Amino acid sequence: MVSFNFSQPSILRNMFLTYIGAGLGMGVVFPLFASLFVNFKEGMLVWFVIACILAGISIGIFNYWLLKERLLKRMMRIGEVANAISQNDISLKCSLKSHDFIGDMANSFNLMAENLSRMVNRIKQVTDELNQASEGMMTVSQNTHEGVNAQKSGTEKVAESITNMTEIAAEMSNNTLAATAAAQQAEKATDSGSQVVNQAIDSIQILAQEVEQTATVIRNLKTDSKNVTSVLSVIKDISEQTNLLALNAAIEAARAGEHGRGFAVVADEVRELAAKTQASAVQIESIIEQLQSVADEAVQVMQNGQEQALNSVTQANNAGKALSMIAEAVKTITQKNLKIEASAEQQKQQSEFVKANMLEIQQVSHNVADGADHTADACQKVSAHAAELQQLVQQFKTH
Repeated sequence: MVSFNFSQPSILRNMFLTYIGAGLGMGVVFPLFASLFVNFKEGMLVWFVIACILAGISIGIFNYWLLKERLLKRMMRIGEVANAISQNDISLKCSLKSHDFIGDMANSFNLMAENLSRMVNRIKQVTDELNQASEGMMTVSQNTHEGVNAQKSGTEKVAESITNMTEIAAEMSNNTLAATAAAQQAEKATDSGSQVVNQAIDSIQILAQEVEQTATVIRNLKTDSKNVTSVLSVIKDISEQTNLLALNAAIEAARAGEHGRGFAVVADEVRELAAKTQASAVQIESIIEQLQSVADEAVQVMQNGQEQALNSVTQANNAGKALSMIAEAVKTITQKNLKIEASAEQQKQQSEFVKANMLEIQQVSHNVADGADHTADACQKVSAHAAELQQLVQQFKTH
């Protein structure tokens, strides 16, 4: 309820005093104006003035009472609504109907209260939605934080694995370089071995030719020894015949007596010479037989050596072919090692590139984790502000 306090300066007090002052002024002015037309009896003017003043004051009080009863009490309803709004009660309305500025003011108060009620209800609804959204954001932020932590742990493990893979790729590249160098050395060694084998083949072929020539010489020697044997047979036959002739000459010399003594001596010497020749022929035959036996053995050895040389040539050719195949295989291995080296180097570069990207992802994960923490803090602040706003809105009475 709106009360009137005349102990403090107010518009109502000023209006009351204005009405009293106006009535008092009329009570003072009216006797003066009436004295121009009326002759008052002696002593009546004072009472007339007092009566006019009292009447003026009464008219002022009556006019103020009419204003209060007809206007101010209705306007008090607007004051009650304004007072209720000041106390967060926006459920009241002004029932004052007037087709003037007072009605417009009452309608404005009602419209203000209605708009304020709608705004408060909307704020309540938005506050509830904000609470739900902040709770959802808090849950999402927590899930995001957990997911980011899991992703962070996973990226750290992946980064560690990529680091190990990079080290393995580097080690594989180094091993491939060493294998390539070893393969190149093996290729050089096989080339040198092929050259040595080719030289050995040439030497063995030359040796085989020389063995063949030696075998031919020994065969010729055997043939010549056979010819010598034939000649020795002739010499033996001649020595035997000479011995027989010498024996016959000795017999004839014995028959001749003294005349045949000198011839007998010559016959004896011829027989001795024939015996020595026969003995030498036998000895030479024995030597030639030994020489033929040795020649046969030498021919057999030469044939065996020739066969062995041919086998050696064949084996050397096979070894040369094997070395050629080994050289080709080593070249292939070298090419493969070079490709593996290039692949390992490329893998190393890719691993380093992936490692750098994983480090960037890890840094982004850290940033996202920090952002999730900041988001969680912001959600908590939003939730706290929403709760505070809800408490403030709940202070308004809308129904």
